[in-house]
Amino acid sequence: MQTATASSEAMATAEAMAQAQMAASGQAAAPLRRKKGSSAPVTQESNMAAAVAAAAEAALPSEKPWSKMTPAERQAKIARDAAEKKRKAEKEARENPTVDENGEHIQTVAEAKAEAAQLQQMLVAGEAAVEQKIQLEQEQLAREPAVPAEPVKQEEDDGHIETVEEVKAKMAAAQAAMD
Repeated sequence: MQTATASSEAMATAEAMAQAQMAASGQAAAPLRRKKGSSAPVTQESNMAAAVAAAAEAALPSEKPWSKMTPAERQAKIARDAAEKKRKAEKEARENPTVDENGEHIQTVAEAKAEAAQLQQMLVAGEAAVEQKIQLEQEQLAREPAVPAEPVKQEEDDGHIETVEEVKAKMAAAQAAMD
């Protein structure tokens, strides 16, 4: 597996090789080639692009399938993959720190997702507990008689209708008691 820097270096090398080949073969003076059946105009840039692509293919080695590798090639591939994994982990730690300059933990996306999942589970459990409590209360109310055991005490009405003056006097007495 090639890294971005290695492939960009290979592309730069391939482009330089293509330019050198074109300069050495006198490509600028040669007639421009066109694919059969293509009506697109052929330019020097398209020839350059084709030369760069061909040089890049030659510069980048193709990887053998695992089944066709010798034991030594397998060991070398395992070592390359381990080195690449270590390099990526170091880069990740460098570019995405988990501690800020004050030493406080910076929450990663994975940690935030895990915390959100945990909070969602707690919410679901809380909703289930509330539903269960409501159901128990409804069952308890269904077992109790509809009429309360003790009648509610009401103030006895003596048939007297209070006048406005009496109400004002009671309010004044209540206000004086509060002061």
